[in-house]
Parts: sequence; C-alpha cells; structure tokens
Amino acid sequence: MDDARPILQKYIEPAVLAPGITVRPTSLGFLAVELHYKADPIAFTPEIIAEEKRRMGGEQSWRWLKDYECDFNVQSGQPLFDHA
Repeated sequence: MDDARPILQKYIEPAVLAPGITVRPTSLGFLAVELHYKADPIAFTPEIIAEEKRRMGGEQSWRWLKDYECDFNVQSGQPLFDHA
C-alpha cells in the first residue's frame, strides 16, 4: 500500500485520463476507474450506439441514461420497475 500512496495523492480530485476514462479516489484509499463506452470508439460504433439507444427506449429513456450515460439519479423518486 505504501507504494500506491504517491499515485493516490496525485488523484485527490477525479481526473480524466483519456476520453471516457476517469479515475477518482474512494474514501477507503482505493482508486475507482470509471469506464465509459466512449473510451472505445472502435467497439462502440455509431451504428451500435444507435441500436442500443433504440433497444433501451431511446436517448432520453432512463435505462439508456442510467446504464450508458452513468446518470444514477435519473430514476430518483420513480418506481423501481415500470410497466414498459
């Protein structure tokens, strides 16, 4: 753990390492890596992204926003399951 401390001190605030890759420290001293689909434009082509948006109910659907855009508050105050 002592070897990791300089790395952790470097990332006191969330840091974007590359488009779609963000690191942030946790309260326990670990680094959390947030990996977004935009980090891999070869795997997530515009066609695949459009199909996933369609499959999940559209660009403004809570499923797309939560799972792909990492908006974890999008369903706040709503029922856990909808009748879609």
